[in-house]
Amino acid sequence: MKTRILSVLILILFTVTGYAQEATEKTVEAPAAPPLPFHTIEGYGGGAITPMAYLVNPGPKDAIFGAPATAFSYVNLGHKNLQAFTFTETLFQRIELGYGLDRLGLGTLPNDIEDARLLKTDLLGDAIESALSETGGTKGVNLSWKDS
Repeated sequence: MKTRILSVLILILFTVTGYAQEATEKTVEAPAAPPLPFHTIEGYGGGAITPMAYLVNPGPKDAIFGAPATAFSYVNLGHKNLQAFTFTETLFQRIELGYGLDRLGLGTLPNDIEDARLLKTDLLGDAIESALSETGGTKGVNLSWKDS
């Protein structure tokens, strides 16, 4: 339920910032830049070697909002897979707000680890089970200040 509410709020934010971006583009004509750099699975932008070094779609110099960006990443490794859905918005060409919703499917790995353990006691209980469950996932919100 909380994920749905957060998703709706993010979509509303991107709709509002999209209208603000459109109004800004009408007053300030600037050449369109490519939507770089790409998103990481945590929800912030950056290159593979230098994450968080570059802003995603910062927009024109006098604009409050940059262009909103979204990405979906999927990695399939047989029975293991990763899906990541990320949103990013840049404010004042300095502040980047990002959100990442990730799902990591570990296939049979949790059961293989359980079978290979020498000590069959459950020391950490539900914490390990939920962290290694096939349906487990992570959610994160990222707020970054970038100055170049």
